[in-house]
Amino acid sequence: MPSPIPETLSPQLATLASAVPLQGHWIFENKFDGYRLLTRMENGRVPLFTRNGHDWTDKLPALAAELATLRTTSAWLDGEIVVADEHGRDDFNALQNAFDRKCTQAILYWLFDLPYLEGHDLRDTPLAARRTLLRDWLQAHQPEQALQHVQFSAALGEGAGMDAEPLLQAACNAHCEGLIAKRQDAPYRGTRSDHWLKLKCQRRQEFVIVGYTVRSDDASAIGSLVLAVHDDAGSLQPVGNAAPAGAVRQHGHCWARCASCTSALQPSPTTLRPAARPAGPAAMPAWSNGSSRGWSPRSASLNGHRPARCGTRRSLHCAVTKRRATSPAGAQR
Repeated sequence: MPSPIPETLSPQLATLASAVPLQGHWIFENKFDGYRLLTRMENGRVPLFTRNGHDWTDKLPALAAELATLRTTSAWLDGEIVVADEHGRDDFNALQNAFDRKCTQAILYWLFDLPYLEGHDLRDTPLAARRTLLRDWLQAHQPEQALQHVQFSAALGEGAGMDAEPLLQAACNAHCEGLIAKRQDAPYRGTRSDHWLKLKCQRRQEFVIVGYTVRSDDASAIGSLVLAVHDDAGSLQPVGNAAPAGAVRQHGHCWARCASCTSALQPSPTTLRPAARPAGPAAMPAWSNGSSRGWSPRSASLNGHRPARCGTRRSLHCAVTKRRATSPAGAQR
Protein backbone atom coordinates (compact mmCIF):
# COMPACT_ATOMS: atom_id res chain seq x y z
CA MET A 1 0.00 0.00 0.00
CA PRO A 2 1.47 3.42 -0.94
CA SER A 3 2.71 5.62 1.87
CA PRO A 4 1.50 9.24 1.90
CA ILE A 5 4.18 11.85 1.38
CA PRO A 6 5.27 13.42 4.69
CA GLU A 7 4.18 17.03 5.10
CA THR A 8 7.51 17.97 6.70
CA LEU A 9 10.94 16.36 6.85
CA SER A 10 13.86 16.94 9.21
CA PRO A 11 17.23 16.43 7.55
CA GLN A 12 19.78 13.83 8.57
CA LEU A 13 22.73 15.64 10.17
CA ALA A 14 26.40 14.67 10.32
CA THR A 15 28.62 14.51 13.39
CA LEU A 16 31.99 16.24 13.29
CA ALA A 17 34.83 13.69 13.31
CA SER A 18 38.53 14.27 13.87
CA ALA A 19 39.70 11.36 11.68
CA VAL A 20 38.43 9.22 8.82
CA PRO A 21 36.61 6.02 9.88
CA LEU A 22 38.76 2.91 9.57
CA GLN A 23 36.11 0.21 9.98
CA GLY A 24 32.76 -0.41 8.33
CA HIS A 25 31.28 0.14 4.88
CA TRP A 26 31.32 3.86 4.03
CA ILE A 27 30.47 6.18 1.17
CA PHE A 28 32.64 9.29 0.90
CA GLU A 29 31.17 12.40 -0.71
CA ASN A 30 32.28 15.96 -1.23
CA LYS A 31 31.44 18.26 1.68
CA PHE A 32 29.78 21.27 0.13
CA ASP A 33 30.26 24.79 1.43
CA GLY A 34 26.70 26.06 1.15
CA TYR A 35 23.18 25.82 2.55
CA ARG A 36 21.26 22.60 3.11
CA LEU A 37 18.05 22.48 1.07
CA LEU A 38 15.17 19.98 0.97
CA THR A 39 12.56 19.83 -1.79
CA ARG A 40 9.03 18.50 -1.41
CA MET A 41 7.57 17.62 -4.81
CA GLU A 42 3.86 16.89 -5.17
CA ASN A 43 1.60 17.34 -8.19
CA GLY A 44 3.80 19.97 -9.82
CA ARG A 45 4.47 21.98 -6.65
CA VAL A 46 8.10 22.15 -5.48
CA PRO A 47 8.46 24.14 -2.24
CA LEU A 48 12.07 24.44 -1.10
CA PHE A 49 12.90 24.25 2.60
CA THR A 50 15.99 25.08 4.62
CA ARG A 51 17.43 22.82 7.27
CA ASN A 52 15.27 24.57 9.87
CA GLY A 53 12.08 24.33 7.81
CA HIS A 54 11.97 27.86 6.36
CA ASP A 55 10.33 28.09 2.92
CA TRP A 56 12.86 29.55 0.46
CA THR A 57 10.89 28.90 -2.73
CA ASP A 58 10.45 32.63 -3.38
CA LYS A 59 14.18 33.19 -2.88
CA LEU A 60 15.04 30.57 -5.51
CA PRO A 61 12.53 30.96 -8.36
CA ALA A 62 14.85 29.73 -11.12
CA LEU A 63 15.81 26.61 -9.19
CA ALA A 64 12.17 25.87 -8.31
CA ALA A 65 11.21 26.21 -11.99
CA GLU A 66 13.96 23.81 -13.05
CA LEU A 67 12.97 21.24 -10.42
CA ALA A 68 9.35 21.47 -11.61
CA THR A 69 10.44 20.06 -14.96
CA LEU A 70 11.26 16.72 -13.34
CA ARG A 71 8.51 14.26 -14.15
CA THR A 72 7.23 12.85 -10.86
CA THR A 73 4.06 12.78 -8.77
CA SER A 74 5.73 13.05 -5.35
CA ALA A 75 9.21 13.05 -3.83
CA TRP A 76 11.42 14.48 -1.09
CA LEU A 77 14.90 15.46 -2.27
CA ASP A 78 17.83 16.28 0.01
CA GLY A 79 20.89 18.25 -1.04
CA GLU A 80 22.90 21.44 -0.71
CA ILE A 81 22.98 24.67 -2.70
CA VAL A 82 26.27 26.34 -3.54
CA VAL A 83 27.83 28.95 -5.80
CA ALA A 84 31.03 28.01 -7.61
CA ASP A 85 33.90 30.41 -8.23
CA GLU A 86 35.87 30.68 -11.46
CA HIS A 87 37.89 27.59 -10.44
CA GLY A 88 34.81 25.49 -9.76
CA ARG A 89 35.23 25.63 -5.98
CA ASP A 90 32.37 26.44 -3.63
CA ASP A 91 32.35 30.11 -2.62
CA PHE A 92 30.26 30.62 0.51
CA ASN A 93 30.58 34.39 0.44
CA ALA A 94 29.37 34.46 -3.18
CA LEU A 95 26.38 32.37 -2.11
CA GLN A 96 25.53 34.91 0.59
CA ASN A 97 25.92 37.73 -1.91
CA ALA A 98 23.59 35.96 -4.36
CA PHE A 99 20.81 36.10 -1.79
CA ASP A 100 21.65 39.63 -0.66
CA ARG A 101 21.46 40.85 -4.27
CA LYS A 102 18.44 38.66 -5.14
CA CYS A 103 20.48 37.16 -7.98
CA THR A 104 20.22 33.41 -7.42
CA GLN A 105 20.14 32.11 -11.00
CA ALA A 106 23.70 30.72 -10.80
CA ILE A 107 23.08 28.66 -7.65
CA LEU A 108 23.76 24.93 -8.05
CA TYR A 109 21.74 22.27 -6.23
CA TRP A 110 23.70 19.10 -5.46
CA LEU A 111 21.40 16.20 -4.53
CA PHE A 112 22.66 13.36 -2.36
CA ASP A 113 19.62 11.64 -0.83
CA LEU A 114 16.07 10.56 -1.63
CA PRO A 115 14.02 9.92 1.54
CA TYR A 116 10.71 9.53 -0.32
CA LEU A 117 9.63 8.77 -3.90
CA GLU A 118 6.24 8.26 -5.50
CA GLY A 119 4.38 6.56 -2.67
CA HIS A 120 7.42 4.86 -1.18
CA ASP A 121 8.85 5.99 2.17
CA LEU A 122 12.55 5.22 1.75
CA ARG A 123 13.81 6.36 5.13
CA ASP A 124 14.35 2.77 6.31
CA THR A 125 16.01 1.79 3.02
CA PRO A 126 19.84 1.56 3.18
CA LEU A 127 21.65 4.67 2.00
CA ALA A 128 23.43 2.91 -0.87
CA ALA A 129 20.09 1.82 -2.35
CA ARG A 130 18.57 5.30 -1.91
CA ARG A 131 21.49 6.93 -3.70
CA THR A 132 21.36 4.45 -6.58
CA LEU A 133 17.64 5.11 -6.95
CA LEU A 134 18.21 8.89 -6.83
CA ARG A 135 20.88 8.73 -9.54
CA ASP A 136 18.81 6.51 -11.83
CA TRP A 137 15.63 8.50 -11.19
CA LEU A 138 17.31 11.79 -12.07
CA GLN A 139 18.65 10.33 -15.32
CA ALA A 140 15.29 8.85 -16.29
CA HIS A 141 12.96 11.64 -15.23
CA GLN A 142 14.73 14.81 -16.27
CA PRO A 143 13.42 16.62 -19.35
CA GLU A 144 14.91 16.26 -22.80
CA GLN A 145 17.06 19.30 -22.13
CA ALA A 146 19.48 18.26 -19.39
CA LEU A 147 19.17 19.94 -16.02
CA GLN A 148 21.52 22.91 -15.71
CA HIS A 149 21.59 23.58 -11.98
CA VAL A 150 20.41 20.32 -10.39
CA GLN A 151 23.09 17.65 -10.17
CA PHE A 152 23.68 14.29 -8.49
CA SER A 153 26.49 14.29 -5.91
CA ALA A 154 28.55 11.28 -6.96
CA ALA A 155 30.64 9.40 -4.42
CA LEU A 156 34.38 10.07 -4.37
CA GLY A 157 35.00 6.59 -2.97
CA GLU A 158 33.22 3.78 -1.17
CA GLY A 159 33.77 0.34 0.25
CA ALA A 160 34.68 -1.67 3.35
CA GLY A 161 37.77 -0.66 5.29
CA MET A 162 38.68 1.95 2.69
CA ASP A 163 41.53 4.30 3.58
CA ALA A 164 39.93 7.67 2.89
CA GLU A 165 42.83 9.76 4.17
CA PRO A 166 44.15 10.35 0.61
CA LEU A 167 40.67 11.50 -0.42
CA LEU A 168 40.54 13.97 2.46
CA GLN A 169 44.05 15.22 1.74
CA ALA A 170 43.18 15.70 -1.93
CA ALA A 171 40.07 17.69 -0.96
CA CYS A 172 42.12 19.89 1.36
CA ASN A 173 44.84 20.40 -1.26
CA ALA A 174 42.14 21.51 -3.69
CA HIS A 175 40.91 24.06 -1.10
CA CYS A 176 37.60 22.24 -0.70
CA GLU A 177 35.55 22.10 2.49
CA GLY A 178 36.27 18.43 3.24
CA LEU A 179 34.42 15.11 3.06
CA ILE A 180 31.19 13.59 4.31
CA ALA A 181 31.41 9.92 5.27
CA LYS A 182 28.14 7.97 5.35
CA ARG A 183 27.51 4.36 6.29
CA GLN A 184 26.28 2.46 3.25
CA ASP A 185 23.63 0.62 5.28
CA ALA A 186 22.37 3.67 7.20
CA PRO A 187 18.66 4.56 7.28
CA TYR A 188 17.58 8.18 6.92
CA ARG A 189 16.91 9.78 10.29
CA GLY A 190 16.10 13.43 10.96
CA THR A 191 18.67 13.68 13.74
CA ARG A 192 22.43 13.98 14.15
CA SER A 193 24.17 10.63 14.39
CA ASP A 194 27.49 8.93 13.75
CA HIS A 195 26.04 7.25 10.65
CA TRP A 196 27.06 10.45 8.85
CA LEU A 197 30.42 12.01 9.68
CA LYS A 198 31.87 15.32 8.51
CA LEU A 199 35.61 15.55 7.96
CA LYS A 200 36.58 19.19 7.54
CA CYS A 201 39.70 20.77 6.14
CA GLN A 202 38.81 24.06 7.78
CA ARG A 203 36.65 24.94 10.74
CA ARG A 204 34.06 27.54 9.79
CA GLN A 205 31.70 28.99 12.36
CA GLU A 206 29.31 31.93 12.45
CA PHE A 207 29.82 34.36 15.33
CA VAL A 208 28.37 37.65 16.50
CA ILE A 209 30.75 40.60 16.11
CA VAL A 210 30.20 42.39 19.40
CA GLY A 211 32.85 45.03 18.85
CA TYR A 212 36.47 45.55 17.98
CA THR A 213 39.81 46.53 19.41
CA VAL A 214 41.88 49.41 18.09
CA ARG A 215 45.43 49.17 16.88
CA SER A 216 48.08 50.29 19.34
CA ASP A 217 49.80 52.35 16.67
CA ASP A 218 46.66 53.88 15.16
CA ALA A 219 43.60 54.57 17.29
CA SER A 220 41.49 55.16 14.18
CA ALA A 221 42.19 51.69 12.76
CA ILE A 222 40.63 48.34 13.65
CA GLY A 223 43.03 45.92 15.31
CA SER A 224 40.81 42.86 15.64
CA LEU A 225 37.15 41.87 15.71
CA VAL A 226 35.76 40.68 19.03
CA LEU A 227 33.56 37.60 18.63
CA ALA A 228 30.90 35.90 20.70
CA VAL A 229 28.29 33.15 20.45
CA HIS A 230 24.86 32.80 21.98
CA ASP A 231 24.67 30.10 24.66
CA ASP A 232 21.61 27.94 25.35
CA ALA A 233 20.11 30.72 27.49
CA GLY A 234 20.50 33.28 24.70
CA SER A 235 23.33 35.20 26.39
CA LEU A 236 26.45 36.20 24.51
CA GLN A 237 29.59 34.33 25.51
CA PRO A 238 33.04 35.48 24.31
CA VAL A 239 35.12 33.16 22.17
CA GLY A 240 38.05 35.37 21.14
CA ASN A 241 39.16 37.67 18.37
CA ALA A 242 39.65 37.44 14.62
CA ALA A 243 41.95 39.49 12.46
CA PRO A 244 40.01 41.67 9.99
CA ALA A 245 42.84 41.66 7.43
CA GLY A 246 41.66 42.25 3.87
CA ALA A 247 38.05 41.42 4.70
CA VAL A 248 37.56 44.83 6.30
CA ARG A 249 38.86 46.56 3.21
CA GLN A 250 36.70 44.35 1.01
CA HIS A 251 33.59 44.89 3.13
CA GLY A 252 34.31 48.40 4.30
CA HIS A 253 30.65 49.37 3.87
CA CYS A 254 29.77 47.13 6.80
CA TRP A 255 31.54 49.42 9.26
CA ALA A 256 29.53 52.39 8.03
CA ARG A 257 26.43 50.32 8.71
CA CYS A 258 27.75 49.49 12.17
CA ALA A 259 28.06 53.17 12.92
CA SER A 260 24.35 53.62 12.26
CA CYS A 261 23.50 50.56 14.34
CA THR A 262 25.34 51.46 17.54
CA SER A 263 22.22 50.62 19.54
CA ALA A 264 22.50 47.04 18.33
CA LEU A 265 25.81 46.74 20.15
CA GLN A 266 24.71 47.89 23.57
CA PRO A 267 25.63 45.50 26.38
CA SER A 268 23.24 42.66 27.15
CA PRO A 269 23.58 40.16 30.03
CA THR A 270 26.90 38.50 29.24
CA THR A 271 30.36 37.88 30.59
CA LEU A 272 31.89 40.28 28.06
CA ARG A 273 33.69 43.18 29.72
CA PRO A 274 33.54 46.65 28.15
CA ALA A 275 36.90 48.15 27.34
CA ALA A 276 38.01 51.51 26.04
CA ARG A 277 35.67 53.05 23.48
CA PRO A 278 37.11 54.79 20.44
CA ALA A 279 36.44 58.48 20.10
CA GLY A 280 33.66 59.74 17.89
CA PRO A 281 29.87 59.91 18.18
CA ALA A 282 29.25 57.02 15.78
CA ALA A 283 32.01 54.66 16.93
CA MET A 284 31.22 51.07 17.78
CA PRO A 285 31.89 50.10 21.39
CA ALA A 286 35.01 48.03 21.85
CA TRP A 287 35.10 45.01 24.13
CA SER A 288 37.85 43.18 25.89
CA ASN A 289 38.14 39.44 25.48
CA GLY A 290 36.83 37.44 28.44
CA SER A 291 36.88 33.71 29.02
CA SER A 292 36.85 31.66 25.83
CA ARG A 293 34.98 28.74 27.47
CA GLY A 294 37.63 26.32 26.26
CA TRP A 295 37.66 27.44 22.62
CA SER A 296 39.29 30.29 20.82
CA PRO A 297 39.44 31.06 17.08
CA ARG A 298 43.19 31.57 17.06
CA SER A 299 44.68 32.38 13.66
CA ALA A 300 41.15 32.89 12.38
CA SER A 301 40.12 35.04 9.44
CA LEU A 302 36.88 36.75 8.48
CA ASN A 303 35.29 35.10 5.44
CA GLY A 304 32.10 37.15 5.18
CA HIS A 305 29.39 38.89 7.12
CA ARG A 306 25.68 39.53 7.18
CA PRO A 307 24.34 42.64 8.92
CA ALA A 308 21.55 42.32 11.46
CA ARG A 309 18.68 44.76 11.57
CA CYS A 310 19.18 48.03 13.40
CA GLY A 311 17.40 48.39 16.69
CA THR A 312 18.03 44.82 17.79
CA ARG A 313 20.60 43.56 20.25
CA ARG A 314 22.19 41.36 17.61
CA SER A 315 25.33 42.61 15.96
CA LEU A 316 26.94 41.70 12.68
CA HIS A 317 27.41 38.00 12.06
CA CYS A 318 30.48 36.66 10.34
CA ALA A 319 31.84 33.36 9.10
CA VAL A 320 35.26 32.72 10.59
CA THR A 321 37.61 30.03 9.39
CA LYS A 322 40.10 28.23 11.61
CA ARG A 323 42.10 25.21 10.52
CA ARG A 324 41.85 22.11 12.68
CA ALA A 325 39.88 23.61 15.55
CA THR A 326 36.92 22.26 17.48
CA SER A 327 33.47 23.81 17.50
CA PRO A 328 32.52 26.14 20.37
CA ALA A 329 29.97 24.82 22.83
CA GLY A 330 26.44 25.81 21.96
CA ALA A 331 27.38 27.27 18.59
CA GLN A 332 25.84 26.29 15.27
CA ARG A 333 26.84 26.94 11.68
